[in-house]
Amino acid sequence: MTVTTLTLTESKFPNALFEANNFVDICGTAAFGASPLTYSTGGIAVSWAIPSNRFSANSGKPVFAQFFSQTPNPVTNLYIYAYNSATGKLLIYTGAAAQTALTELTDGASIPSGVSGDSIFFVARFVRY
Repeated sequence: MTVTTLTLTESKFPNALFEANNFVDICGTAAFGASPLTYSTGGIAVSWAIPSNRFSANSGKPVFAQFFSQTPNPVTNLYIYAYNSATGKLLIYTGAAAQTALTELTDGASIPSGVSGDSIFFVARFVRY
């Protein structure tokens, strides 16, 4: 099985780049490669080398990033995305039984169609040097 890849695409002007003082926020979409792909415990590496992202070369990884589903009905997509800024990886969690903690996808498991077919939006904040 192939390890999962994540492709980031910056939104088009005027919804892509927000500059304020020492920070720049970049918005866009994230897409997983086509199935069959596998998930590795600890998450999927995120490359911030978006063609128009001139800030990733200066400051490396973002100081903050949020990924979330754009699916209109969140009940149909029971997956939560969390960016780990320490490792630079995107973790995928799934709902468990009611009133229990979320569970990370199993190591080596196939990426569910609810994830690979999801419309994912991201916002990332970079330090502007």
